[in-house]
Amino acid sequence: MAQRIRAQFPVAFIDEFQDTDAIQYRIFDAIYGVRENRADTALLLIGDPKQAIYRFRGADIYTYLAAKADTAPRHATLDTNYRSSADMVAAVNHFFTRAESAPQAAFLFRRNGRNPLPFAPVHAKGRAERFECEGQAPPALTIWQDPFSAASAEVSEQRMAQTCAAEIQRLLQGAVDGRVGFRWSDPTEHFQPLQAQDIAVLVHTGRQAAHVRKALRACRVQSVYLSERSSVLQSPIRDDVLRWLIACAEPEDADAVRAALASAAFGLSWADLDALLRDDQLWQQRVAQFEGYRERWRRQGVLPMLRRLMHDFAVPQRLLAQDDERTLTDALHIAEWLQEASTQWHGEQALIRFFREQCEKEEGESDLKRLRLESDSACVQVVTIHKSKGLEYPLVFNPFGASARPVEPEDLPWVWHDAQGQ
Repeated sequence: MAQRIRAQFPVAFIDEFQDTDAIQYRIFDAIYGVRENRADTALLLIGDPKQAIYRFRGADIYTYLAAKADTAPRHATLDTNYRSSADMVAAVNHFFTRAESAPQAAFLFRRNGRNPLPFAPVHAKGRAERFECEGQAPPALTIWQDPFSAASAEVSEQRMAQTCAAEIQRLLQGAVDGRVGFRWSDPTEHFQPLQAQDIAVLVHTGRQAAHVRKALRACRVQSVYLSERSSVLQSPIRDDVLRWLIACAEPEDADAVRAALASAAFGLSWADLDALLRDDQLWQQRVAQFEGYRERWRRQGVLPMLRRLMHDFAVPQRLLAQDDERTLTDALHIAEWLQEASTQWHGEQALIRFFREQCEKEEGESDLKRLRLESDSACVQVVTIHKSKGLEYPLVFNPFGASARPVEPEDLPWVWHDAQGQ
């Protein structure tokens, strides 16, 4: 079998090799004989061992080190960074070069004077622009220390999020005044003020993201969580939509109609609601209005009905005036999803029952994920370190860099390696 595969594919490139596990590598080795370096085949392994350390996509650093030993000395290194500024690369080189002098070296693999994974400084192509603050180029890498790190993790995370948000607010305010931004080496290029979308905040967990976004809101800075996995059915507008459906399906049910009219999205005042209790004629007009919605639902479908209802009560205008594009998008997303579901669930009550059952599911079970807003691209980007892999941001904050999740007993399978990396 191996001979037939070699004959069909004498040359193989394995990109992102750092994501390879031990079983996969044994398959490659069985086919191509890595250590033999056969003359009739070529196997090229391209990868970054630093990514394997963090076990992205099931990667195994010991498999990478085994492949490195099997291919010695047939190694080539890409030693130039084409993404970051020269100062940023110099800062990282300095940081890890210092760490390399530690007993176990930078990546903790030195044993008995032998280090299979040393840190190799790289060159920088550099960038045409430089970050400028108050007419000066600030340090490429700045480290903050929390003097109260002995506090609980929750308190420490909140404090670091607030510190991070305050610094972002300061920089964005300086950009408004023309004091913070990017200046190009080419004198013909203009000075570009810093924008919110130029900033990324890296987090480990959704809880940390929530702390950061809350702190940013307090500083009047808009943000978006790029690793959001929540369902649109977790949106607060969900309950309002359910009330609207029940009232439109049963306009003769006074309690259902009153519950719909009292929904926050309609924005009726206490005086408006009280008038419905005192004025029978006004109440009958509202009932007739919901009877009209039921008729539209039956003739045209649930989506046209909900759009008419939202238009009549000026829901889009109200939410946009409150800068709440997210809630409006969620409402329209739910309406479109209900229209699609109505092809399988015939009748008002069947659709309402289906909707209620979906709402009662545990968070994360629904496939109805929230839509990304076009306006999100103009916000501070909050993203997990895992999702940020391979992306670039002009300015990066990592307020929780010192935090790490301990290994738990339920984290299965357990992985252990002996002195030989087996």
